Amino acid sequence: MKKWFMGSLVATIAISSLPGDADAREIIRSATKQATTFYKHAGKVELRVIEAEEIVLIRKRGAVWTKIEYANKFGYVATKDLRFPETDQEKEAKLKVQGEALKKKTAAYNRLVEKGLFDRLIGQEDLSYRLALAQFESHIQSVGVSKKAAKRLTTSYVNPGKRAIKRVKYELVAWQLMELAQTQVRNMAYDEATVTYKKIQKELKSGKALRKKMKSPALPKTFQQKITKRVASIQKRLKTSTFNDLLQEGHVHWMSEIQFEPITAATPYIDSNNKKHTNGFVLKQSADRAAVMISLHLPDSNIFNQQQVIFKKVRYTLSRSPGMNEELLEAPITMVLRGDKVLKTATTLEPLNEPIEKEAVISADSAIFFEFEHVPKGIAVTDIVFYR
Repeated sequence: MKKWFMGSLVATIAISSLPGDADAREIIRSATKQATTFYKHAGKVELRVIEAEEIVLIRKRGAVWTKIEYANKFGYVATKDLRFPETDQEKEAKLKVQGEALKKKTAAYNRLVEKGLFDRLIGQEDLSYRLALAQFESHIQSVGVSKKAAKRLTTSYVNPGKRAIKRVKYELVAWQLMELAQTQVRNMAYDEATVTYKKIQKELKSGKALRKKMKSPALPKTFQQKITKRVASIQKRLKTSTFNDLLQEGHVHWMSEIQFEPITAATPYIDSNNKKHTNGFVLKQSADRAAVMISLHLPDSNIFNQQQVIFKKVRYTLSRSPGMNEELLEAPITMVLRGDKVLKTATTLEPLNEPIEKEAVISADSAIFFEFEHVPKGIAVTDIVFYR
């Protein structure tokens, strides 16, 4: 029994070493592109005609003739009549073309980062780029290239794209949170905005740690500057708000038909001391009575007039224009700062007064009113700042 086993093993080894069997190791499936003649030898001794789209087994591919197996017979057909599966090199070459297109998209994405174009980095272009990256990575696997080829393609095209996204992913989340925080501030939901602000700081800290771990270069200057500026703006609004801030956000109401004009950087106000102001309002025409109301409550009407402490105090300056140095006031001007509950204080500007700066506690009021009687044009309330 032992002799028979050893003899069989030797025979198997001998057979496996035959040239014909060496060809068998190269067997791949193929198909005929068109009807072709099947020969016993290359171009000699016709066996039959193989119809188009018939499956054959390739034994040895040649430039002119290819050895095949068909219907349990070995023979040759013209190489030009066969459809061969793509080689690994051919597959990789095609994927490289797609990879180069993806590489251009990665470069375009990095340019958006360089310019700090956050709306586009978070919008449709970002989604389109992420989809292209994911599709190319999936295509590498579906095409079925070798592991080495897949690694080369991934290293050259997929990984740079993933690094580009990963490098700024926390900052993009933070940017979206900044939008939320600013919306909350506009709605006077400062407590919620404070919570959001802490989340922003956490995201930015995580981004910094990730780039350090990745050994990634610092964020582009413009990109970083936009983040820093917006964070600083939110941080400031969590502590103070100007009259212009509240005007822009819809919390200021003109209570008469008298023409008030907001004071801005584009339309500054010069007081009697020739000092320029860019925050507040000025009366554009004389009036017997005029008033400006500022809402100091959350926008939900159900809580209007309830005890909602949004701001604790306000500072402001009552000023007169340079023209009033030449044409003195006919009488003192009194402005009453009144709240809807508690606040009531008066500020009187005499004919030759310097601008008068004052501060008032407003934590018990849901709204305040700047009220005037017999006031000439050119009188202004400037540098109005509310403190949390």
